[in-house]
Amino acid sequence: MRPVLAALALTFLVAGSSEAAEPAIMGGRHTVSVVDGDTLQIGPMAVQLAGIDAPELGQVCTRADRAVRCGFRAARALQKIIAMATSPIVCTPREAASETHIATCVLGERDISQTLIEGGFAISLPDAPLAYRIAEDRAKSAGIGIWGSTFRAPSVWRAENPALNETASTRGICLFYGHPDEQGRRLYYGPLDPNYRRITGNTQQSGPTFCSDEEARESGWVYSETVR
Repeated sequence: MRPVLAALALTFLVAGSSEAAEPAIMGGRHTVSVVDGDTLQIGPMAVQLAGIDAPELGQVCTRADRAVRCGFRAARALQKIIAMATSPIVCTPREAASETHIATCVLGERDISQTLIEGGFAISLPDAPLAYRIAEDRAKSAGIGIWGSTFRAPSVWRAENPALNETASTRGICLFYGHPDEQGRRLYYGPLDPNYRRITGNTQQSGPTFCSDEEARESGWVYSETVR
């Protein structure tokens, strides 16, 4: 069955029984975009990886008195996982919040959230499965990834850095930009977007700045890769 699935660009399947609340979300690696360390865009669907929270793209941790761009490292780790995939990604939604689906995503038998925790690229949430918390304890004991540095929990960092508009205190850390397209659609761009440099270098760019993709979506903006 796997070779057949691998040929799919983007497919939505109804999970197992007819009682499933949400259909599974599937996509090949060429149809999946990484927004940040714990968020994927699969076709029109924004998917938040369940059970984890990764540092935001603008977040910096401190290791041996040196600044470490832990948010970018988490996002790059997720990009690498997707890029090396030999089977489709399958996400089983736990719940949908607005346009964002909170889902457990796997590649074959590999749980993506747990893989990120094991590498020290994300922390587990209070309602995470026991396997996630065990993986976090091991990463923490070994000082892997963010556990080898001083960092603020991503939720605390987001609370400390709200930015509907760029100010002196947020410049350089709030990296998502809102920019309406020619059709008037309210699109936002992140550093991992191939058009990011073009948008941020545009002197006509007058849209808002956001510190996280969650903030952008909650403000009614749509990730640009949705309309590619």
